[in-house]
Amino acid sequence: MVADKIGLVTEPLAEERRSGPGLSVRCKTSATACRSRARVSASASSVAVGSGRRRSRSPSPHAKNASSSNSAAGKPVTMKHRAKHSLLQRGRRNIIWNTTLALTTVLLACYFAYAYAKHLKQLHENELWFSRITEMEREISFRSEAGLYYSYYKQLVRAPSLVGGVIDLLSDESTESNNVINIVQRFNIFQEIFLAAVYRGFSLNQFMEPVYFYLNSVFFLQGTLALSVFGTAWFLSGSSLGGIMSFLFLFTNRIDATRADFAAPLRESFALPFVALENLICTVCLYQGLSKRKQVMGLIGVAVSSFCTAATWQFAQYIFLMQDAVLFSLCVVGASLPREKTWKLMAAHSSALTVVCVLQFFNASLMSSPAICLTVVASTVFNLQLDTKWLKGSQKFLKSVFFVCSVFVLTLLLHFCLKALFTHSDDAHIFRYLLSKTGLVSQTSREFDSLLYLCQGAFQSLPTAILLRLTESSLLPAYLLVLLLMLGVMVWQQVVVLLPLHYRGRLQRQVFSIGSKCKSAGGSPRKNHTRNTSPPPSPSSITPPSSPSSPS
Repeated sequence: MVADKIGLVTEPLAEERRSGPGLSVRCKTSATACRSRARVSASASSVAVGSGRRRSRSPSPHAKNASSSNSAAGKPVTMKHRAKHSLLQRGRRNIIWNTTLALTTVLLACYFAYAYAKHLKQLHENELWFSRITEMEREISFRSEAGLYYSYYKQLVRAPSLVGGVIDLLSDESTESNNVINIVQRFNIFQEIFLAAVYRGFSLNQFMEPVYFYLNSVFFLQGTLALSVFGTAWFLSGSSLGGIMSFLFLFTNRIDATRADFAAPLRESFALPFVALENLICTVCLYQGLSKRKQVMGLIGVAVSSFCTAATWQFAQYIFLMQDAVLFSLCVVGASLPREKTWKLMAAHSSALTVVCVLQFFNASLMSSPAICLTVVASTVFNLQLDTKWLKGSQKFLKSVFFVCSVFVLTLLLHFCLKALFTHSDDAHIFRYLLSKTGLVSQTSREFDSLLYLCQGAFQSLPTAILLRLTESSLLPAYLLVLLLMLGVMVWQQVVVLLPLHYRGRLQRQVFSIGSKCKSAGGSPRKNHTRNTSPPPSPSSITPPSSPSSPS
């Protein structure tokens, strides 16, 4: 561009020199015109370059305002503003990525739950040819007590009114011969009452038969079980890969996880999905970084899921007993489990059992539930502030074990006292079976129900076939590997990390006590023990002390 300008100016001057003075006026005018054309072309090129820059880099309104304000103030855009802007953009990208990943994981979990429920339904169809048999054959396919529970659902659906059907169940004469019993008090049939109410309330008889609605509800709950297992593993691992692995283990070990594919009306088919949901909510509640609002919502979720579990299964109280025993033991031993949170979770379980006890017309088995007894004893212990956190070392461990065992013994004593007070024997067959199984009762004194339980394969010792199946599916090796790793980490923390810190703190306390004693005695706790490396003085260099001057 500059060379062109110079060329436009110098060419007329050279022409003037060659042509002589006669053409000087014409050359001067042509030079002036060339200079003006050069200025116009330069200004046009600068405008084109500026417009190209504006088109190639169009800043945001925020950047325009910032640049205008900086130019008005006379200050350029600093690196601090650029770094802040890049951090904001990076944060927005991270939020979008995390949200997309979470939504994808949720959709994947829902798909897995749907696939698991559909798979169980297809297995049920393939085994029984359920859609190709008559209604009587379908009812006969329900085994043992499963047919009894379904009969109550069928009775409620066919009753003139739902309320009338429930009243008939309160004084039933057909279940036990020559005896009138309260079915709601004796059995857990709240799920049959609820399903019958939904089927009649929404007039679903126009779309499907009652038995299909009953079975589809069971398979839907099994999908909820798979979803809860996926969510628990996802929350604990912090990755969707953990949820996928847990679902694959559940799917491959379906035979040892559920019996819903061939005995859908069993109580466990309704209760185990709520147990998995309760475990998920308890896991979230035990997280330390939750706000008070989320903690309250989590406790409500634990109470609701515990209520659904206790209302659908008579053995739910023993599941809550094991959970509360583990929570209480960890809290007493000194694990990172707050006492207040432990008590709230135990209280949520006991509250659910209490509500179900009232709805079952004060069921005596729930009134003397060992889970409620453990909560009462633990609450007394917490109020008395009896803990072992002030103890140290092996003394703390032994005291903790003795303390936990004492609480369990008090729980059993309270349980048997309540059983004697309410004079009931609804769960006596359970204790008789345990005594027979452990060999504490002779074979001649065993009762019929204990012998019946001992004959069934489900109540026998764990066969080796189950261990082989779990090993072939890689579940048992994976579980043992993770268990050994966790034990190794715990031992490493105790021996390598905490034990040196304990002795270091003990040494520091000893040094501090010695220093305080030295200060109280008037000396310094640390003396300079550096050796004097200078040679000893010679005898000639030693000057005798000056004698005192005599008075003049």
